[in-house]
Amino acid sequence: MRESLCRVIPRLNLVLCLSVLGLVFYLLSIWKHLYQPRMQKFETAVIEPSIKLREIPVFKEELFKNRRLFSTSFAGKVQEKESVFILLGVSMGTKNLAMIRNQAENKNYYCALGDNIGSFKVKQILRDKVILESADTTLELIK
Repeated sequence: MRESLCRVIPRLNLVLCLSVLGLVFYLLSIWKHLYQPRMQKFETAVIEPSIKLREIPVFKEELFKNRRLFSTSFAGKVQEKESVFILLGVSMGTKNLAMIRNQAENKNYYCALGDNIGSFKVKQILRDKVILESADTTLELIK
């Protein structure tokens, strides 16, 4: 039995080597086909760069001189200076709540719609901002 194995093993090695060699040749033959650059069908339809440049709109400065690019229309005045209030977080649910930090007093407020924070009253609580309103100013806190 040992002698029969000694005769079969060299034959199996030869078959294995030939099959690996055949696989390598097959992979090399399809490699050229897979990695060749593909040509487009419509090579003749090339647009000249000068035509492309004529289509680009020209910036006209006079159109923007007397225009306001960003609308600041909001009921009341928006306080432009740095605020002492920081919006820390908002909880949306049956009752919307906001956590606001007063930097001047180093104090946190947990407030709902209509609550007072100093001279300001909470007018609106949204997912990403809270609107505070006093007698003469409106303050918008954004996360």
